[in-house]
Amino acid sequence: MNTELMDRGLKDTKLVVNRIENDKVTGVAQQFEGEPLKELMQALDEVENSLQILERRGLNLGQFLKKEAEKKGLPTFRVLLGGREHWFANAEEVDAFRREHGQDLEVADDPQAAGGPSNGHGERLFVQELHEVRGINRGLDRLRKFSITGADLVPLPRIAGREPPQRFFLETGDHQRPLLHLRGLVGEIRKLGEKGLTITRFKGLGEMDPEELWETTLDPAKRTLLRVHLEDAFKADEMFRTLMGEKVEPRRDFIQKHALEVKDIDYHGA
Repeated sequence: MNTELMDRGLKDTKLVVNRIENDKVTGVAQQFEGEPLKELMQALDEVENSLQILERRGLNLGQFLKKEAEKKGLPTFRVLLGGREHWFANAEEVDAFRREHGQDLEVADDPQAAGGPSNGHGERLFVQELHEVRGINRGLDRLRKFSITGADLVPLPRIAGREPPQRFFLETGDHQRPLLHLRGLVGEIRKLGEKGLTITRFKGLGEMDPEELWETTLDPAKRTLLRVHLEDAFKADEMFRTLMGEKVEPRRDFIQKHALEVKDIDYHGA
């Protein structure tokens, strides 16, 4: 469905990137359409999943992008010590930081406890590894091939109270739609693909009428049969019992552990 909607939305659609100099539009820097625009969307879609996880942690994307270091990319580790925040690219840098501040540091379980005295003699240290940042760095590397940077994923700042110049426009036929930043590109093209369509969703076979059930599931000429092979039947059964069993505790623990990794939530059926 997504592929079909994107292909429809890309038809006769063009992304125009203006050149900005001295806070003014001085011309068109580049344009994307057809296959190049599709590849740009795929790169943006890849980085968006990781960005959403980052924002669920309460980190502002605009502020976080300012921490990007040359060649190392965005930092993967956040460290709190003595009420101050430190950022590092890898575990080796974190270890060097700990050695620099002595051996009396005690690791805290949450950021609120960092900075206070430990049960021993030193301060509490909180280390947070942001796994999603690796995906963001890969995505930003891919976007640079299109001359797109992380700054293009956030709105331009207001200057002296004035609105910033408009850099991105999405053109379809005679219609032109401005974009504040490129994170909105994929959603806008999908909306173009949905024009003239009515998209329905069936939660289960029991919700279909006979004609739809035949067309989607029962017609031997159209249906698809897939064999399910379990590499580890015990592990699969354990996962099923965790998510579907009568005990609430294992399910709650699983949700809390993996909440930030969720990409799609079926809240309509919750």
